[in-house]
Amino acid sequence: MPDARVHELYADEDLPRLTAETVPNRAALMRQLATIREQGYAINKEESERGLTAISARVRGGTPQLDLAVSVAVPSVRADSLLVKRVRELVLDVVEPGG
Repeated sequence: MPDARVHELYADEDLPRLTAETVPNRAALMRQLATIREQGYAINKEESERGLTAISARVRGGTPQLDLAVSVAVPSVRADSLLVKRVRELVLDVVEPGG
């Protein structure tokens, strides 16, 4: 998603807090999105739902209108670093097999 679209969706600097882990403001969100774009995946650790960790990646559909995402969610109590690493590898393999 282009930065301009993020600014359209989140006109206010302060963002709605869904949990204590929610990104608090648009500036922090923009930094997080830059990291996600660079690494090719996102990890949501209880940012939108307490007790839930999700690992997601973009699936390119050829045009922006056809782009999708794949996401795997696990209970946070099970989401230790080893499980998150393994799920991240699986998600990225689905997005770019053999990549």
